[in-house]
Amino acid sequence: MKFLLLFPLVHAGVLALHDGPCICMSSPVVALEAGRSVVSADVEDALDRRCGATLQFDNPDFLPVSYAFEAIPCSGRRVASFVVPTGAPSGDAHITW
Repeated sequence: MKFLLLFPLVHAGVLALHDGPCICMSSPVVALEAGRSVVSADVEDALDRRCGATLQFDNPDFLPVSYAFEAIPCSGRRVASFVVPTGAPSGDAHITW
């Protein structure tokens, strides 16, 4: 089984420049299993925009994986989730929402 250590990072400054909602995630490092672990975030956006997540691996042989989540027809809180891909390498990774 491959395990992946996840360092949740949020680039609030970049999101703020694009008027995106900011998500704060806490540490410590979380151990996830490729193909089985689900990553979720509570997203609240008064402008009903699409949001997304990018999973970037410290291993340079693996390209980042991006997920796009549809906007919902009413403003407010929603949960965005994705499963860590089966082929994810062992080691550190970062998520940007």
